[in-house]
Amino acid sequence: MNNNMYKVIISETFQKEIESLRNKNLEQDIYKKLKTLEADADKYPYARHELRQYRKIRIGKLRVLYEIVGDIVYPKKLIKRHRY
Repeated sequence: MNNNMYKVIISETFQKEIESLRNKNLEQDIYKKLKTLEADADKYPYARHELRQYRKIRIGKLRVLYEIVGDIVYPKKLIKRHRY
């Protein structure tokens, strides 16, 4: 495991994806989990198959796929069903 600190950068597109859930509690849970990536983004496993370039974290029934580039974490996809 890497001891680096990461910076999480949320794109406008990903922000809209989160807001489209229309569930404020779930939105807060997602932001809290994304905040934890600042310390340990490299500890989560990679997704499989065609999405294997992304790592994944679970938030309830959702998955967030993200990419690490240097010391920056880019959340890329919000998966509402277990399909990756």
